[in-house]
Amino acid sequence: AMFFHPNVLWVLLIVPALGLLSAYARWRRRRALDRLGNRFRIERLVELRPGRRRIAQSLAALAAGAVVLGLAGPHWGEEKVETRPPYKELVVVLDVSRSMLAEQPSRLERGLRALEDLSAAYRKRGEVRVGLVLIAAKPKLQLPPSQDYDHFNLLLDRVRRGDMPPELWPRTPDAVSGTRLGAGLTRAAELKRPKSSRSFALLLVSDGDDPLSDDEWLQGVQAARERKVPIHVLAIGDPERSFPVPETIRNGESAVSKMNEKTLQEIARRTGGAYIPALTTTQIPLGRLMGEIDESERVREAIEDETDPELLQPKARHAWFYLAAALCLTLSLSIGEARKP
Repeated sequence: AMFFHPNVLWVLLIVPALGLLSAYARWRRRRALDRLGNRFRIERLVELRPGRRRIAQSLAALAAGAVVLGLAGPHWGEEKVETRPPYKELVVVLDVSRSMLAEQPSRLERGLRALEDLSAAYRKRGEVRVGLVLIAAKPKLQLPPSQDYDHFNLLLDRVRRGDMPPELWPRTPDAVSGTRLGAGLTRAAELKRPKSSRSFALLLVSDGDDPLSDDEWLQGVQAARERKVPIHVLAIGDPERSFPVPETIRNGESAVSKMNEKTLQEIARRTGGAYIPALTTTQIPLGRLMGEIDESERVREAIEDETDPELLQPKARHAWFYLAAALCLTLSLSIGEARKP
């Protein structure tokens, strides 16, 4: 069939119906003029030209018919269309534990700058929905996957100012909180909808340092693997040296923190994600790096699926009919019915 919605064509019956009503109106008008006297003389006195009126009415009827044909979805020829979803979902798991305050500029500040660069890149592309989960001793969902990049940047700014939910840390003020990576990754992986066909991934921004060191992160890896969610890791911190952590004085000495590269590498490796060793870099071009990762994922998915990501589909032509309707209507309105002086 040449139409996606052929049932709409029944509406075309209104066009000849309007033509019949117009003819009946002309007949009634002629009879009324006959009652007034000689038709030729009466028509010379009337200021309207019936021929032009009929042309204008015909053009209006053609415009209505073209609109109906456009609504029916005409198509012919073929075009290639993308079979994969137009955008992906990426949930950022941002480590805001006290160890992220170590070094200068702090690990947290470098992570925030990188995420702001990522947000700016995704805003230009407009094809990625970004979510945010903060994690310290407990995880806290701040933003489900969304294209509201302004809200995402606002949440990053709140983290920079220290305006964060108090439940992220234990209530005892003198305790050094552990970083529960597993709980945060599990909470983020749960945001993937079971029947969604969109590409879904996590981005962990962390130094990997957990004073408890009980391999709790394996729970998050397991949750991600069950849902087939890759975890990309942006590793921030110096893996060679330990640094004092502000606001963690115990027995007169500050706690120290060292970036745990091995744990972060394992998280990425076991889930099929990418490992980005930012380490001590102060300016991280995360937008460009994630763009390269996204492109490599598309290529890999195409190879694994062994299917053409593009299919031939009938090419819609409804725009042509809408354009014809607009032209007919414009001509109809531009035709003057009055006689020249």
